[in-house]
Amino acid sequence: MAKNFISFCTLKTIDASTFAGAYIALNPLGTEGACAIIRIINDSNVPVTISFDGVTAHDYLRASSELQLTLQEANQPNGEVALLTKGTVVYAKAGAGVGFVSLAGYYQE
Repeated sequence: MAKNFISFCTLKTIDASTFAGAYIALNPLGTEGACAIIRIINDSNVPVTISFDGVTAHDYLRASSELQLTLQEANQPNGEVALLTKGTVVYAKAGAGVGFVSLAGYYQE
């Protein structure tokens, strides 16, 4: 019988004081699996722009907020699987601030 197990990417965190207006990789080695869920937690005092290619702005997080992408909910047609590609690097950009920005990911094995 086939079984699915959820595995967890190692939490990646960067200090908001290291922001200088250019994209910084939250997870330079990429996601450890093809994630069904990712969370970006902006526990800093500055707004953060998120990119999935290090060039294009894809999302925006206000200070002290978080973004959860539940990718499986976006599957089309129904019954198909929608996952973030294994090895995806997520980038954040902001001015220097106080606090931390973190990335968490969850994938099936």
